[in-house]
Amino acid sequence: MKKALVLLLTLTMVLSAMLISVSAEGKAPVTEVEVPYKEATIDGVVDPGEWDGATALVLNISDTKDWTTPGAGLVGNKDAALKLTDADFTNSIRLMYKDGYLYYLEERTDTTPFFRSANLTMPYCQDSTLVWFVDRWHTDVTPDSLAVFPRSLKDGQVNEEPFISRGIQNKQDDAEPLQDTVYGVTVTDNGFTLEAKIPLEQLGLTERYLALGLYGVTYCCVDITDPNFSGKNTDLWAENFQAQYTGVNTWQDAPVIKLTGDKTYDYEPETTPDPNKVKADEATEKINAIPEITADNYSKSGTKVKNARNAYDKLSDEAKALVNPDVLKKLTDAEAAIEKFKAEAEAAKETEAPATEAPATEAPGTEAPKAPEKSSNVGLIIGIVAAVVVVAAVVAILLAKKKKQ
Repeated sequence: MKKALVLLLTLTMVLSAMLISVSAEGKAPVTEVEVPYKEATIDGVVDPGEWDGATALVLNISDTKDWTTPGAGLVGNKDAALKLTDADFTNSIRLMYKDGYLYYLEERTDTTPFFRSANLTMPYCQDSTLVWFVDRWHTDVTPDSLAVFPRSLKDGQVNEEPFISRGIQNKQDDAEPLQDTVYGVTVTDNGFTLEAKIPLEQLGLTERYLALGLYGVTYCCVDITDPNFSGKNTDLWAENFQAQYTGVNTWQDAPVIKLTGDKTYDYEPETTPDPNKVKADEATEKINAIPEITADNYSKSGTKVKNARNAYDKLSDEAKALVNPDVLKKLTDAEAAIEKFKAEAEAAKETEAPATEAPATEAPGTEAPKAPEKSSNVGLIIGIVAAVVVVAAVVAILLAKKKKQ
């Protein structure tokens, strides 16, 4: 009996641990980034309190592997990433602003070998970080990007002098190192701490937009774990991975930058873009992108039409009033055309198909039962509970037999 009880207790503990691991979730990405109005000493060392108040955007293994938001999480060779832990790889950035300068802090822990490319401005050819500042009112425009290089190869030698290049409209081939930027960096075998003081004007940003909260920020971190990496983009994901924050591929999801501090801004509220007009313009753009619907393309065009409809339906009543009636008619005409061609295609199939016995009809007012939604977690939990019940039943039977004896 003691053995049975020990077995039951052991199984219960194991299954309980499995239940906890099933329900555990990684830390979700932040949606609002605090940018204090203060400055830092650019020496590559984070002094106590120096960066207090600045929100850290963190990329690590434990959180990003569970992120499901579009454009976030681990991409590339996830198996290579999941061999690591947070103690092997984690990356974070913080921002502050004062008197025309953006202060940038990046801290990285990385036990994998740093790959240093001779191509100084191509971040995908070496360990690097890409940062995008997003104009949230014009997310149809590809934002500029910053590529942060803590070290690289220069003239065949390891270059420990950091630099940041700017890719206009995210074009890395044309990226040029920023001028008049002050750096401080501490590089170790297991990562680095980098501080930078960057003139705001060189980033293509404006203080007004920053003060009014009209920017977002997102970033990704390339980690080259293969020391024999060729440097070609086509070979990038062989033994390497990339961790990326929300909004890398969907700019509108980038966390909002909120400038804080004691400074008072005298910008008039009317200088802020009308959010209703911005959203109406975005919906209009998607509707105008719908091609002429024909019998040949109606199926492929369905996604564009659906996305345009979703964008319009999500508008407030004020924003819908700003969509030109002719534009809205283009959307409804496209939807009608798709339904027409779909009906014609189905009619043609019925004409060509051999006659078959008509299925039994359901009674009016009844619906076929829906299949339960699949959920791996729910199924696993049910299975675990069932296992516990079975074990308990076995023990009960053993106890009953023991009493009879």
